[in-house]
Amino acid sequence: MPIAYETKQEELYIWKKDPSKAFPQHLHKYIEIMYVKSGNLICTVDFEEYELNGGDLLFVFPERIHSNGVSVATSDIYVLLFPSDGAVLGEIFGGKMPQSPILRNISSDEIDFLFEAILKEYTKKTPLALSTAIGYSYVLISKLLEKCSLTDAKPLPDNLERQLLKYCTEHFNEPITLNYLAEKFGYNPSYMSHIFSQKFKMSFLKFINALRIDEAKKLLRKNERITQIALDCGFGSIRNFNRVFKEATGITPKEYRESKK
Repeated sequence: MPIAYETKQEELYIWKKDPSKAFPQHLHKYIEIMYVKSGNLICTVDFEEYELNGGDLLFVFPERIHSNGVSVATSDIYVLLFPSDGAVLGEIFGGKMPQSPILRNISSDEIDFLFEAILKEYTKKTPLALSTAIGYSYVLISKLLEKCSLTDAKPLPDNLERQLLKYCTEHFNEPITLNYLAEKFGYNPSYMSHIFSQKFKMSFLKFINALRIDEAKKLLRKNERITQIALDCGFGSIRNFNRVFKEATGITPKEYRESKK
C-alpha cells in the first residue's frame, strides 16, 4: 500500500493494537501516543526505526510519516490520538515537543490506570463519557510531560522522501517514470530506486500503481466508464489497468465495481 494520509474527525481516539497486525506508513494531523504496556513493537517515524519494549512510550507529532509492525501475541499496546489544533498542542505542549520521541520504562500503576480509564470511557460512545475520556487524557499527558525534557517543536523535515511522497501523490495520474523522477530531483535512477525500496518498502512502480489503484477504487464506486477511469488514473490503457488491478486485488475492475453495488 502507498503511504496514506488519514483524515479523522473526532476529538480523541484510543484503541488497543492487535499484535498480529502491522500498520503501514501513514500520516495525519493528530498527536499520536503509543504505549507498550507489555510485549514489544517496532515503529518508524520519518523513516527512523525505534524498538519499544514493555513500559516504553512513543510520541508521534502531526504530519510525521510513521508505521508500526506486528509484535508478540502477548503484547498489550495502547494507541491514543489527539487533534493537533486542539488544546493539547496549543496549551499543554505550548509549541514544544519532547526532546526524544521515546520515554523508556515509564510504566506505573497510575499510567496504566489512566490509559485504561480513557479507553473505558471512550468506548461508551456518549458525549459525557467522551468529555471524561478527554479529561483523563489531559491528566495523562501532564504526567508524561513530567517525565521528559521539552524542546522547541521542530519543523517538518524537507527531505527527499517527503518531497517524493508529495510529488507522487500529486502527479501519479501522469506518465511519470523512475528516470523522470531521478532527473527532476537530481539523483541517478539507481539511488532513486534504492530510496523507494528501502524507505517506502516497495519499488517505484508498485508505489505509483498502488496510488493509482486507490484512486481507481474510488472512481469505480461511481458511474464513470472503466476505460475513462483507466486513463484518468494514469494507466495509459484499459489492458494495463485490468492487469495491474487484478494483480493487486485478485479481481478485475468490473468485478470490483459489481462487488460494491
